[in-house]
Amino acid sequence: MIDRVRASMALRAVPSLEFVDARAAGRLDVERQFFAGLQMRNGVFKTTHHRRLDDANALLVPAVKALGRTSVRVLDVGCSSGVSTVELHDALTAAGLTCDTVGTDVMTAARHVAREDGCGVLFDDDEEAIQVEVGRWAMSWRWPPRKIELLAHPLKVARAQLILRSQLDAFRAALHAERPGYRVTRVPLTSSAVASAPGVTVVEEDLLRPTVPGAFDVIRVANVFNLGYFGEARLREMIAVTVGRLAEGGLLMVTQTRAGTNHATLFRKREGAMEPAGAIHGGSDVAAMVAPPLG
Repeated sequence: MIDRVRASMALRAVPSLEFVDARAAGRLDVERQFFAGLQMRNGVFKTTHHRRLDDANALLVPAVKALGRTSVRVLDVGCSSGVSTVELHDALTAAGLTCDTVGTDVMTAARHVAREDGCGVLFDDDEEAIQVEVGRWAMSWRWPPRKIELLAHPLKVARAQLILRSQLDAFRAALHAERPGYRVTRVPLTSSAVASAPGVTVVEEDLLRPTVPGAFDVIRVANVFNLGYFGEARLREMIAVTVGRLAEGGLLMVTQTRAGTNHATLFRKREGAMEPAGAIHGGSDVAAMVAPPLG
C-alpha cells in the first residue's frame, strides 16, 4: 500500500514553466512527466512513450525501403509531442533512406499566464484552461482531482478550484492585452527531441483542413482513426482526406494502441485505391473503412 501511494504521488503534474526550463535543458524525463499529466479538453492526454511504436515501425520500414525510392516524404498525423515522429524518421534513415519528415497535430503550443502570487493557468487554442498551477504544484482542469491530491494538498486543491471557478476570466484577459501582475509565456507542446532532429518538423494542422502542401510517400496515423473518438461518418471523411494526400504507390499505416499493444494495418495505394499490405496483432479495427473488402 505504501509503495502504491508513493508511486501515485510521483506521478505529479509538472508546472508549465518548469517544463519549459526542462525542455530547454533537454530533460526528457521531465518532458515525459509533463506530457503524461497534460489532458486536452477533448479528454486525450499528451502522454508519450519512447519506442512505443517499434513493432509497427518494424513492419513499415522494410515496406518503405521496398518502394525503391532513395528519398521519401513522410507525414506523421496526430504526432502529439513528436517523440514517435523522430523515432520513425531515425528508423528510416538507419535503413539508408533520405527522409523529409513532417509531424502534424491539432495543437503544438499553448499559452501560460502566470500571476505574481505564483499561481498560473495553461490555456489551449480556444482559451480554455487545460492546467492550473499553484507555485510548483499543478493539476488538470478536470474535476475532481485525484484522491491522492485531495489528501496530500487540500489547500492547493482548494485554491486551484477557486481559480477555475471564479478567477479564470482575469487570467484569460491577459492573453489579449498586457495586464499588471500577469505574464504570458508561449509553451511548446513538442519534445526537445524534435528541435534537435535534422529533417523533422512539426506543424500545427487540422487533419480535415491540411495546410502542408504536396503528396507524401508514407503516411502514418497512430491513435487517431478510432471509433471511440469519432463517429463513422467523420472517420470516413478523415480517411478520405488522408488517402488523398498519399502519392500513388505510397504507403499508409494506421495503428491503434489498446492495452499497451499496437494493432496496425499497412496499406498501399494502387491506381487511387487502397489495398492491405500487412498487419500486426490483428490489424486496425478501421481497416475495412480504409480498404473495403471486394464483393
